[in-house]
Amino acid sequence: MVARPDEFGWNMALLTLVSGKFRGMLAILFGIGLAMQFGKRRFWGEAWPGSYMRRTALLAGLGLIHGVFLWSGDILLTYAITAFIVAILVGQPNMPVLKVAYALAGLSMLMGLGLAAAGPFMGDLMGADSLKREQAAMMGDWLSRLEFRAIFQAKAVTSLIFFLPQAIGFFLYGFWLSQQGVIADPLGKWHLVRRHVAIGLGVGVPLNILMAWAVASGRAVGGEMFIELGLNMLVAPAYLLLVLRWVASQRAKALTEPFRRMGRIALTCYLLQTVLCTAYFYEWGLGFYNRTGWQQDLMVVLGVNALLMVLAWFYSGTGRQGPVEALWRRFAEPTRPAESGGAGAGPGTPR
Repeated sequence: MVARPDEFGWNMALLTLVSGKFRGMLAILFGIGLAMQFGKRRFWGEAWPGSYMRRTALLAGLGLIHGVFLWSGDILLTYAITAFIVAILVGQPNMPVLKVAYALAGLSMLMGLGLAAAGPFMGDLMGADSLKREQAAMMGDWLSRLEFRAIFQAKAVTSLIFFLPQAIGFFLYGFWLSQQGVIADPLGKWHLVRRHVAIGLGVGVPLNILMAWAVASGRAVGGEMFIELGLNMLVAPAYLLLVLRWVASQRAKALTEPFRRMGRIALTCYLLQTVLCTAYFYEWGLGFYNRTGWQQDLMVVLGVNALLMVLAWFYSGTGRQGPVEALWRRFAEPTRPAESGGAGAGPGTPR
């Protein structure tokens, strides 16, 4: 990525604070959810992975439908494929979960470094006009967008060879955190992860800032891949662990409560966010895609999420599951009685 001079600050912010961080933290959270499903089924005396594979297959189907028919940026299909693999791994006796996670983190960092080094030579391979093709498709009719998203999803699946080491590593790390009790008691178990946070903040963050500067200034073509696949293996866990410790301290309960309520109907909010944003950007709605500056686009996205937070606040007060969560549960675990509340109804979470 070669940034224009007027976009230097914006690209620095994205590469330093956003790029890959939230995806990494979400992968760890999915691993935590997998661990909870693992523990629940062991408690019930069920075989593993058992019905968890049905949940994961439904997640893959939902991700594929979402990615092809609504938004090409869907992440559920990737995480479902990862969950299939991790479910088998953690079912092996005496599985050294943390050691395998470390090994995969190292592999992902090497792959990111290699892709960054190859960046200057990959321009023709990646297609210099890919952005123009995307813009043309997104501003075209429904069939043009559908074709683009279908091709995009196919390419995304074939490119998983580059992202699976990172995704599996993060899943396994989240599984380990849950198994060690760090999620249940971040303060009491902080000694288990103190070194992880120190390395993430002391090594990962400074290197991330340096690489972000090199990429945003045009000095490291392809360097964002080292951030995405490499440095985020250090940074994302540190950020998530700090958030968990902060939440556990109860110092900002009023601030975190809206996010907790939103999490109770997370899958509903995820899909509704797509519907609202595509209604603003795509031609079937207001059609503002590629016609406004990033400042306006950012305000729209923040506004949509604020609206979802308000809806989640009032809906969670009813004690009911979210509509998508309820439908999900009906197909994922049809033999289990429905329970009130939205928490845990989504993929990978306990209930």
